Amino acid sequence: MKYAGAGIVVVAGAAAGAYYGLKPAPPVTTATETTAATSTSLEPAILRALVFDFDWSLPFATVLPDLYAQATGERVSMKAEMYPYISMHEKFVSELAGQSDRFDMFATDCIWVGEVVGKNWAYCLEDIQNENADLPKIDWSVFTDAALVYPRFNPEGKLWGLPTNNSNQVVAYRKDIFEQYGIGAPAKNWKDYREIAKALTIEKNGKVEMYGTTVTQAGQDPGYSDWTFRIFGFGPFEPGQKLSDGFILNDNKEVIFGTGANRDVSIWALDELKSIMPYTPPGALAYDYPDTASAYQEGKLAMICTWNDTFAGAEDPAVSKVVGMSGYTPIPYEKENWQSVGMCGPIWVNKYISLERAKENFRFLAWMTENNGQAWDTLMQTGGSVAPVLKKQLSDPEILSRLPVVAAYPEMKNFVPIPVMWPEFTEIQRIIWEEVSMCLANKKTSTAAIDDAQARSAKVMKAS
Repeated sequence: MKYAGAGIVVVAGAAAGAYYGLKPAPPVTTATETTAATSTSLEPAILRALVFDFDWSLPFATVLPDLYAQATGERVSMKAEMYPYISMHEKFVSELAGQSDRFDMFATDCIWVGEVVGKNWAYCLEDIQNENADLPKIDWSVFTDAALVYPRFNPEGKLWGLPTNNSNQVVAYRKDIFEQYGIGAPAKNWKDYREIAKALTIEKNGKVEMYGTTVTQAGQDPGYSDWTFRIFGFGPFEPGQKLSDGFILNDNKEVIFGTGANRDVSIWALDELKSIMPYTPPGALAYDYPDTASAYQEGKLAMICTWNDTFAGAEDPAVSKVVGMSGYTPIPYEKENWQSVGMCGPIWVNKYISLERAKENFRFLAWMTENNGQAWDTLMQTGGSVAPVLKKQLSDPEILSRLPVVAAYPEMKNFVPIPVMWPEFTEIQRIIWEEVSMCLANKKTSTAAIDDAQARSAKVMKAS
């Protein structure tokens, strides 16, 4: 479920859980004595979290507060404000640039990691743990390697934030429609994807009743992703990079997607993206993540290519007409050694709260990892997460049965990070999205769009 409009404060409790249609939470063991240790400066405490409106965050507002209050003997609870993803970056920047202490914790997309670390807007969780022997330990071993890429994506490799979800790019497709129209397998490359989209744009009595696919261009992140999905299939890119992806930027902070051989790939990817436009719904250029999810779940699209945490409702009978009808695969690729770019946005502890409050928030995050990440199991079991971060969840039969998209995870390989270490990346992403959208709207050629994006992005990095 995704939300539009202004940010809302969701107060924990049974009523809220019922409102969002979450299943009752399973019992979670009481926090350890260390976790629940009393902090004399916080009696009682309410931990305040700012999260964006993806499904994984719902339990932060509806389930986890009551569970944590129970675990701490009602000494500490939490309250979460959910904010629309499309305006979340502006929201948390305004809070932290103003050194606000209104929120104890805040969640970000992975693309904002460099901004948070570079501007020192969060406590480093690893430093808190190492410098305070009286605190419980966060059990980092429960997480998948991919989930920890962005929490430790900084020059020192320290763990600054806790993973929240580990989203990956996937193709969701209607197995029943594929079978009905004689399409034996999902697309292996982008030409296949285009041809399938064309074949499954189905017209009856002069009216299109199903479109083959869609683009998602209303926002910076989905618009940029539409283009980069097609680039990932050409990896691996420039080898030996530690702080970048070796295609958009390299470790020398050079913009390289519009230079040399990369330029050819960038133009090809944009041409390939534009080629599916005839098989997308009217107004698709105005689709944001919720619009794409809704169209698919309403049965209006034969397949979509997007991040799996953006269409969590596909297997939820309360919001979807296509439950049990979908197959899930990694995105198409052009080379056998294609790359997959996992997305794991951390949750951080605000640097502008007192150290004592920071320790209290640290206790909560440590509790989340206790008993092999039992609280994270709650997120999965209450329907709040479709992007597992725990190692054990990738092979959990119950999760695979309820969330078949997870089965696509083991097929993904060659994980590389997005170059989020540089705070300027957010602006570069915006520039690329603008130029991609201009091309899809027939206002620029693909060549002009890529060349202009390269020049504008290089100017941003040079100014830094």
